[in-house]
Amino acid sequence: MFSSRPFLAIAMAAPILALAFMVQPAEAASKFKQQNYGKVKAWRVHSAWRGDRFLYCTATRGQRDERIRIAFDGFDWFAGGRNKGKSARGYIRVDNTGKSVVFKRNGPGWQFVRLSFRGQDLLRRGREIGITFNGAEITGSLNGSSSAMLMVEECAANYARARGGQMGEMPRDGAAMSNAPMPNAPMSGEPREFGGPAPDASGYRDEPGDYQDEPGDYRDDEADDPQDGFGEEQPDRGGQDSFGDEENFGDQPQNEPRMQRDGNNSGRDKPTAARNKPRKEAQPRPETAAAANTAPTAGSACEGGEQPLPVTGLCPSEAQEGFLSAGDNRYLPMPGCKWVVNETEMHGGEVLIYLASSCKTGTAKLEFAPGAKTFSVKSSDGDVDITGITVDSADGLGSIESFARDALGASIKADACGLRDQDDGYIFDLSKEEVERIAKAEEYYGGGNCGPYGYNGDGSHWRDFGGYGWYIRLGQDAYFSIEPSSLRVIQYKDDGNSDSLKGWRIKY
Repeated sequence: MFSSRPFLAIAMAAPILALAFMVQPAEAASKFKQQNYGKVKAWRVHSAWRGDRFLYCTATRGQRDERIRIAFDGFDWFAGGRNKGKSARGYIRVDNTGKSVVFKRNGPGWQFVRLSFRGQDLLRRGREIGITFNGAEITGSLNGSSSAMLMVEECAANYARARGGQMGEMPRDGAAMSNAPMPNAPMSGEPREFGGPAPDASGYRDEPGDYQDEPGDYRDDEADDPQDGFGEEQPDRGGQDSFGDEENFGDQPQNEPRMQRDGNNSGRDKPTAARNKPRKEAQPRPETAAAANTAPTAGSACEGGEQPLPVTGLCPSEAQEGFLSAGDNRYLPMPGCKWVVNETEMHGGEVLIYLASSCKTGTAKLEFAPGAKTFSVKSSDGDVDITGITVDSADGLGSIESFARDALGASIKADACGLRDQDDGYIFDLSKEEVERIAKAEEYYGGGNCGPYGYNGDGSHWRDFGGYGWYIRLGQDAYFSIEPSSLRVIQYKDDGNSDSLKGWRIKY
């Protein structure tokens, strides 16, 4: 008996994928093609093209009608399977976590649902996926899914850079992203292994004994219908469920401040005094421990007058494209400010990369401070305060729950509180049933029942990534100096086998 749990909601900004369909007549007539990119374990990774225009990348596992597919369009992640029916309500589960969702038909033969951050985590860490729709059920192994999703990100980043822009980005003149022809012939008979050199022509051919599609099975996707595959039909995002989303919580418009759903929202429409203080501009350091010991030092200035980032030496535009393209900027900076890429050195060669608000007074920055059992990360503007802990790689959420429970006062029963999904991550709080009971009896629920790392009626929440648990305190402001959902941990892998971004890769 699988449990059906609520999940965090993802608000949608104007999706890059939608721009892939704003094509000129000549481009629209171009043939849709899927090109082999590589393979990792039993997953086959492909890039998709409309003529010479790059669209997205996918990872597929399984045979014929039992295929599972994960797709990334440079903005959102999707998961789905082979099914020739119409869009319909179904059920998706990863291990014992599942949800009833509406699958959207994305090209004849495939059904997809959007993944929230929570849904992405489940796929990366899960063992088995099950999808039920239109009377059909597909089950498949998720072994190697984390590596497959890394390769999909790598695929999208490589081809976007090779074509001179972000995924799906339309140049101002309306022409295709590049006049360079789409690669259409394998460079050699050797498969591209995960983490190997980026192909400048194409992907691979299966070696004898490798997984092979039935004759005509995969290629018939393109031959029978040029719109087959993910994303060739623009998803109806306005009403689409997300696996990992909380039930009955719709997307918010991009231009509206993110407001807290629980508790009193008073005061969130006014900026705090901390926002008006002049900031100390973050200056690139000539050499840091991470840069000196594990990564190349910063080179010359970037194109367009950009300055290299202070720790990694990466150019901000390429760093945002490579690492932060999945963020949808659900949080807003102060009026008159904008999000820019910034980074903070942690320990052990790890770097925290994120979007920070840049205003006339300067650019916000996170300051890292190690501790005996925890570490702290605070915004230079004082509005974002993060406590971090090291978690068990096999059970990060269990580590977070244990830490939060250990901090409970003696007056709180140990089993009264637990970790559950909400909005952008997780909250440590009373059970949902108990919250509903209190809210019904008192007509209000503001939290405050589960200790210093529990829900307190504001936007504070837990996240699990990079080998750490992050308790992000946000308060009740309408605007923020740091975009919390953009936080990523990256590290330099000098193994001669990584081209993710000049050796820097996301640590999941």
